[in-house]
Parts: sequence; C-alpha cells; structure tokens
Amino acid sequence: MFNKSYFMEKKYIKFIVIIIIFALVILEISLHIIKNSNHDNNENLNNNNNNDNNKKEQNDFLSISNDVISLNSSKIDKLSNYLKKHNNVDDITGLKIENNKFILELNDTLSNDITFVTKYLLIYDIDKDEVSEIKYNGNNRIWDVAIFNGKIYYSCINYDSKTDKTYFKIIESDLNLKNEKTLEHGQVSNAVFSPKLISSSNTLFYTLVDDYTDSNSSYSKFEIKMLDSNSNISKIASGFYDYGNQTGTTFTSMNMFKYYNDNLYYETYNNGVAKINKINIPEKTTNCIYSYEIKEDDYVINDFYDSENYKFYTYLMQNQTYNGGAAYYNDEKKIEVPISEYKNITRLDDNLYFISSMNKIYLLDTEDNKLNKVSINPFLNRFYEPSNSGIIGVDYNTDDFYLIEIKK
Repeated sequence: MFNKSYFMEKKYIKFIVIIIIFALVILEISLHIIKNSNHDNNENLNNNNNNDNNKKEQNDFLSISNDVISLNSSKIDKLSNYLKKHNNVDDITGLKIENNKFILELNDTLSNDITFVTKYLLIYDIDKDEVSEIKYNGNNRIWDVAIFNGKIYYSCINYDSKTDKTYFKIIESDLNLKNEKTLEHGQVSNAVFSPKLISSSNTLFYTLVDDYTDSNSSYSKFEIKMLDSNSNISKIASGFYDYGNQTGTTFTSMNMFKYYNDNLYYETYNNGVAKINKINIPEKTTNCIYSYEIKEDDYVINDFYDSENYKFYTYLMQNQTYNGGAAYYNDEKKIEVPISEYKNITRLDDNLYFISSMNKIYLLDTEDNKLNKVSINPFLNRFYEPSNSGIIGVDYNTDDFYLIEIKK
C-alpha cells in the first residue's frame, strides 16, 4: 500500500538537501574554475561599457522597513487536488510559468534515485483554471520544457553510473509528447548544466553545454540557439574551453540564462574573469554589462537582473555556503541590501523583486528604495515566476499550490 506520509517526509528532507546541494554546486563550480586557471589577472578590467561595477561613486545601505506587507494567498484547489490523485509517483516538481501556464512534472524516484524518471507532464492554465495531463513514455527525466508554436520542446537527461556522465537530448514533439524529433544531444559532467529552454511569443531560445574528453585534454563547449516560428534554427552565441591548456570561454550557470524585455542574458568565464552578457534580440547586438575577477576568497554572482534604472544582483562568498549579500546600482550609486544568507529571487517587474531567503521573505522595490518583510503562509518554500494573476508558491509538506497576489 502506498504510504503518502512517508513520501511527504522524504520529499521535505529531499527539498532541504536540494537547497544545500544547489548552494554547494555554485561554490564548487566557482572553485573548479579557479583551480583550472593559473592566470593571475592583476590587470585593470576596463572594457569600455563592460565595467558598470567599477563606476560607483556612492555606496548606500538600505534598511529594512518597519512596515510588514501581508500578502493574500489562495489555494489552487483544482491543481492541488489533482496532484493527490497520482499515488504512483513520489516527486512533484514545478518547472516554470510561461505564457501564463504553469508546467509541472510528476517523477518516479524509485526507478532511478539519481536523476529520477518522469511519468507525466502537467500543464495548468492559470487563466482558465484547467489542468492537462500528458503521459511521458520515455525512460528519462524531463529536465526543462517550453511550449512554442503549437509544439512541446523539452530537454531530457539520463545518468550513466559506468561513465559518471549525464547524457541529454533536446526534443521537439507534438502536444501529446509523440512524433518526436531530436534537435540536439550531448553529455555533461554535472546535471545542473543540462539544457534550458525559454519561449517567447515568436521565438524559442535554448542553451546547451557539451563536455567531452580525448587523450589530450577535457573540453567544454556551449551554444545558445534561437528557433523562429518557421522552425529555422540559428546559433547566436557559443564558446569553447580547453581545461588542459586552460584557454577559451566557458558557460558558467544555467541560472543566469534569462530572457525579458527583448533581451537574452547569460554568463561566461574567460581568463579569470566572469562576464554577464546581454543580447538585444531585435537589434542583434551583444554587450557585456557586468564583469568581475574571480578570486578564491571573494564573492561569486549567483543571480543578476538588468533594468533601465538599476542592475540588481545577489552573491555568495566562496567557502561560506550561506554567507553572501545583494545590491543594486547604476552609474551614480550602489545600494547594499541587508540580506546576508542564501537567496531565491523572483523578478516581478523591472523594479520589484520577491526574495525568499531561508525562512524569511522580503519585497524589494528598487524604484522607491524600499525593503519590506512579507507576512505569508510560512510553509510556502518554493516560488515560481509571475503570471498575470500573481506568483505561485508550493507547500512541500502537503504538495498544495497557492496563488499569491502581489500589489505594489
């Protein structure tokens, strides 16, 4: 007999472990980069418009407001109740909100307790309050999904313990996950670098990292590609890194791969310097908007957002898993945000950010320079991108989902 309480306890522990692992992976990647670089970059980083971070003339410190914002949350009964019908799966993971549709996957962790095996995709239409179930007949974990131009595009992964490699594919299929076509395939040494997909109204973007080894060295290449409404695929960015000779450019984080305001963002590493790059899609231009030298005892960026008035980023100190900070800045000033521990950022608009920081939640308004604590259901501990109606939070104790209304 299926013991639901056992799996709820198992998933809660698993969630805490995942948070710790995610933070450790960020640090591990940074240390790996440092370890594989013997370059002592003492030169001044003066790459024209690349060094916004070197232009600060004034540093301010934002205080936490005494006013606590109470947010209303309503349980999504149809989605929560629907999930409880599936006793043959023991992992329920929300992937993303795109075009006002919440995409989730139902996984079996018993068949493969490393990467899991996906059994179903769920598509929750927020506007219509409707749930669609799509059965997946593969033997892989669906890692990311985008719905574009009447088709489903997804990346799937499978871990091979013999080679200690994670193998991936990017698949194009119909809306029933049938009639599939493989667009890309490769392997990564760490599953966190598995392909990510982003869809807009008329374009699909995806990025992939491919790691491989020969008798001479180990290599990593990355590509960012764009697929239009006519199914034409074009490469818009790429890089190659030789770990043996410590040369080239490598992709640093899938978390930094974002698209908003007609701009695509991604982070790279080259010669001891990490750079956050911005591709203006309509104008077909690429610029570095932030760069910093990676040092063993210094910080690494773990999230970054760009807007007309300010750039906002969060960082972690290396070798100190939960110690970090946040700041936003422009050419005239930099404002430090007094949140030191690990953070999860949800961008609401160009000036408003929902910040989940361990057991505390904040609302940051960079336009009005306000940081407020938020009062909300304390059991909500994972939040997803905003829809037209608000953001979605999940209670991992009960697998219930809530719609949270946010008004500025």
